[in-house]
Amino acid sequence: MTGQIGELAKKYLKLKNISTVLVLCLILFFGNRLRTYNYDVVPHPGETADEYVFAWAGISFFRDGVMESWTGVPAGYYEPDLRIINVDKIFDADSQRVAFSMVKPWFDKPPLLPIFTGLYLKIKNISDYEQTGVAILRRPMLRVAIITSILIFYLSYRWFGAGVAIMSATLYNIIPTTVISSRLLLAENVYIPMFLAALVFMDIFLETKRRKYLILAALISALGMFTKLSAVAIPIALAIIALALSKSSEKLKNAFIVLLVSSVGFWLFVAYGAIVNWQVFRDVFFSQASLFYGAGSEIVYSALTSGKITSDRFFTDGWITMLWIGFLIFVYSYSSKEKRVSTMLSISVFSYLAVFLIFGSESYGWYRFPFYPFLIIGTSKLIFDLVKNPNLLVASVLFFLPFGTSVHRIYGVIGFQDFVFPLRVVTLTALVIFSLGFLYQDRSRLLQQLIIVLFLALTVFLAVREILFYNIDNWFFIT
Repeated sequence: MTGQIGELAKKYLKLKNISTVLVLCLILFFGNRLRTYNYDVVPHPGETADEYVFAWAGISFFRDGVMESWTGVPAGYYEPDLRIINVDKIFDADSQRVAFSMVKPWFDKPPLLPIFTGLYLKIKNISDYEQTGVAILRRPMLRVAIITSILIFYLSYRWFGAGVAIMSATLYNIIPTTVISSRLLLAENVYIPMFLAALVFMDIFLETKRRKYLILAALISALGMFTKLSAVAIPIALAIIALALSKSSEKLKNAFIVLLVSSVGFWLFVAYGAIVNWQVFRDVFFSQASLFYGAGSEIVYSALTSGKITSDRFFTDGWITMLWIGFLIFVYSYSSKEKRVSTMLSISVFSYLAVFLIFGSESYGWYRFPFYPFLIIGTSKLIFDLVKNPNLLVASVLFFLPFGTSVHRIYGVIGFQDFVFPLRVVTLTALVIFSLGFLYQDRSRLLQQLIIVLFLALTVFLAVREILFYNIDNWFFIT
């Protein structure tokens, strides 16, 4: 049986060594344990009420045939019904909490995620809004995160081989922001794996020139559009990739196919609105376009340096700033060496960045989630090459960012005083080895590699400790 699995992996996934798959399985198992730890209290229940919106829309769809839920654009509806729904006892915890503006029919988002969520709750025999606590709603997202991890691994493997793939999957499963954010029942966490899967098929198309893979990529992006409209970044990215990397005679044709097929997701949403209630759908759609544009002039700076997972809580994570810096170095350094890969990654990030800016998404932490898989892949390649060809300056700048935030969270300023002397010794040792490298390049190279590997291992260890550090009380004070 194991031999058959290995042969299938070699044939269809191009995985030449089954041991790589076993390492991935260990990463997935360990990552799932981290993601499951305190998943029902971190982030706090009700910290983002968007988790409930999909559940209630799904329940009402299967119960009444029409979606009902709370709305973020009450001006688009005629008479929202203010209702206290004490799910997760959120009104007991905060008596000043504003009541939910319930509307029926509900058109804030496309219906794909509510339908799947409603089906899941129906299987669990949950039909009352107050039964939809985050302990039940977040369970499917733990499985979706596993799928996302596999796709990150597979894309990295196709592009860079087993070492970078293992690094990418590891980082996605230990970085505090990605672990904690992937627990949430939010549309971004659903269309992220769609984005990655679409890129897989796009990459296969560019390799094989078989158009069926291009169409598959476009169909997946249509599903993304039917999940949330900000997933328009997927067809935009695919179309630009088609223009950049297709044969000259087929550039426009391939881009047109992508946009045409992908638009099905949007038109399905419009058709759904027209069937249920066109006038309300139209009013809601245009009301969303006039919402407060939360992005200030510092939106890019904020995205790079100020962490957010929900809407009103700040969570600073040095890993995220490290990923942005590492990714930018990767794009600049590999634009000529790894042209196809760096082009696909940079187009994906830039396409989503354009959507992020246009939608005014700075106020809501979940709009940042789709950046992370691409930043992780690019930075993992950079780290892997830093180990092979050590550069202590670059490695130190990168690793000190997550090191600093993790140590600060776990030990605090006072607790850190116990580690000052070891930090000084390590820093001085690294400086000496860095200096001797100019005299004894061959001999110091191994020592520099060892320091980088140890520092990487230390930051990974601290990231795991940080995730395990968060409970209902620590999360409240930290954010």
